[in-house]
Amino acid sequence: MKNEVYPSSEVRPLQDKFNWAYLDIDNEANSQLADGFRVGSIPYIVFVNAEGTTVLNVQQGGSPPKEFAKELTRVLQRAERAKTAG
Repeated sequence: MKNEVYPSSEVRPLQDKFNWAYLDIDNEANSQLADGFRVGSIPYIVFVNAEGTTVLNVQQGGSPPKEFAKELTRVLQRAERAKTAG
């Protein structure tokens, strides 16, 4: 996903709407954080709100660019609805 999906023409227009962080779960120093997010497979994508709460979605495994762009759009819509409801 890092080489083909994230830089794709479908995903690129959505990139600046998110803050991206990559966690290397092979690095022992990251094990507590990986455990906290219950990382079980790679890629494991967690969408969190501004407070760091995992409320928006979790995606396990890869997806093609078009499908990932749809998921990003759904996450943005959910975040907007939560923002206006709260």
